[in-house]
Amino acid sequence: MPDYPHPAHKSPLAREALQASTRRGSIRVIEHALWEARGLRLFDYPEDLVVGLEWLGLLYLLEARPARAEPSLKDALKCRRRQLGVDHPQVRYLLALLTDAYEEQGKPVKAIPRLEQRLAADLPHGTAARRTVRSRSKLFGAYWSAGRIQDAFGLYRDALASCERTYGPDAPESVDLRHQLAWTYLDAELPEGIPLLERNITALQRADCPRPLLAFRRGELGMVYIWWGRASDAMNTIRQGIDDIAGLNNNEARLVHRNLLRHVRDAQLLEMHQRPASPSSDP
Repeated sequence: MPDYPHPAHKSPLAREALQASTRRGSIRVIEHALWEARGLRLFDYPEDLVVGLEWLGLLYLLEARPARAEPSLKDALKCRRRQLGVDHPQVRYLLALLTDAYEEQGKPVKAIPRLEQRLAADLPHGTAARRTVRSRSKLFGAYWSAGRIQDAFGLYRDALASCERTYGPDAPESVDLRHQLAWTYLDAELPEGIPLLERNITALQRADCPRPLLAFRRGELGMVYIWWGRASDAMNTIRQGIDDIAGLNNNEARLVHRNLLRHVRDAQLLEMHQRPASPSSDP
């Protein structure tokens, strides 16, 4: 096991679980609490349950049951990455445990050295070349499966930096890679992807790109704002997208306009949900 401290003991669930006479008893306590919370979305878990996930993964590892530890550690890692960011010590701690779980199941991704060599061989064709993109994507998946999250993100960060030096920050190749990196973060429930999408909007404006494409990208950013509860930013961005295609009447513009209107409705629902309740007027 890695030489890291245990998860927090101050959680009521952790204290209750650790009072059990055996590890399996502790596991039953935590699993029962998680079963009772089965109606909650993962990111709505209270801190008590997130700590419970951390302990459950650790206890299963100590019981030499890495396959049972893996899903708990993955869920705990998703929560902590969203709360604390990818560089926080608690996130690194969970990554170390998850890596142990993979290794004990014989899952250290053996293909990683081969995929690294393949990417190195493809890079001379250009960071944005199709074969390089394909190799990078495969290596990213391998790093991710092995718990090497920082290495996975680093692939796209390094590629974007190289592309910006070669082609310029507003070049189509840089915009495409920035978009890939943004969604790599967002798929991991990390907000670091949002400023990358915002920067791409600026790049597309400078490049005088087709108006439907700019409007579509604004709608995409508006949708992400909605996911992160930023109703006002979403509404402003989506309205800008509608303005972008004002006066256009081709099929592409009409399709984008319909999508933007759907995003407007979603943003309005979010605004209504976030609006504070009116004080009671009862005498």
